[in-house]
Amino acid sequence: MTYTLVATAKNEAPYLLEWVAYHRMIGFDDILIYQNDSDDYTDETLKIMDRIGAVRYFYNRAAAGRHQVRAYRRAARQPEYRDARWAMALDLDEFLHIRTGEGRLDDLLTTLPDTDVVLVNWRRFGNDGHRHIGKDLVTETFLSAEPAERIETHLTPYKALFRPSLYERCGIHRPQGAQVDEDSVLVCNGSGLRRGAFEELRFRCKDPGRRRLAQINHYITRDAASFVLKSNRGSAHQANRGIGEHYWAKRNFNDQKDYGLARRSSATMAAMAELDAQSDGELGRLRLRAIGLHQDRFERLMGVPEYRALYAYCAETQNAA
Repeated sequence: MTYTLVATAKNEAPYLLEWVAYHRMIGFDDILIYQNDSDDYTDETLKIMDRIGAVRYFYNRAAAGRHQVRAYRRAARQPEYRDARWAMALDLDEFLHIRTGEGRLDDLLTTLPDTDVVLVNWRRFGNDGHRHIGKDLVTETFLSAEPAERIETHLTPYKALFRPSLYERCGIHRPQGAQVDEDSVLVCNGSGLRRGAFEELRFRCKDPGRRRLAQINHYITRDAASFVLKSNRGSAHQANRGIGEHYWAKRNFNDQKDYGLARRSSATMAAMAELDAQSDGELGRLRLRAIGLHQDRFERLMGVPEYRALYAYCAETQNAA
């Protein structure tokens, strides 16, 4: 069974090695990454990953706010998408967390009922009290998340794992361009519940099963300093969307601990080390260089009153409203 993952990136170099190594580890055979206009070693990192066969890397020229959709259209023309049995689109702050078997894609698909689309809900993770950009793994640094039971009463965004033979391309949350009558498509959620057993609206749904089999760990805020950089960078797919205090206040959940991916940190680091060895150490060196660059950029932004005030707010506001 072939699994393909599609992603877009801009100035994500500190996180690339962990994200790619982890998703290869859980069973994605092909990873297509589209990058635009980065200046933090993202381009250099992806070129090395492409060279060693860890990903396929494409530069993604597009109008402001259109990079994700353009990338998904371009990815649909690639054989890795056309020939895959299953495909998914994720961002670099999203990790597919499979909570059954050995935590691999095969384990998830064999556990689910016969299906064509799996709607895997986010679980939002907060900054867990972290203020500064560090060198540890994202998945072992940020351990606090929204309450598990919240998804029973709140419509929560999902990302879709789907059969690409049925759809023209990936979408930001769900596949686009159905090639068959959508009434014939079998849909379930990350608890294995059939469509109709849970409430759904556009790209959000509830889950009475509380993400029993799979969830998307969404590290949407990370630490306060990284959030300031995110605010300065702006939204990847909504050019005019502000990322400031209101954004942080709605999304920085630190209610319950979730150690699921932290327990896999040794395996993730081993997968990272394997890729780094294939690059003769270049990937590890670039990761550390990128982290230092992000730290320097944050320090420069602290000279701007607007960003200094945002950092102070984030450093003191620890729980989403």
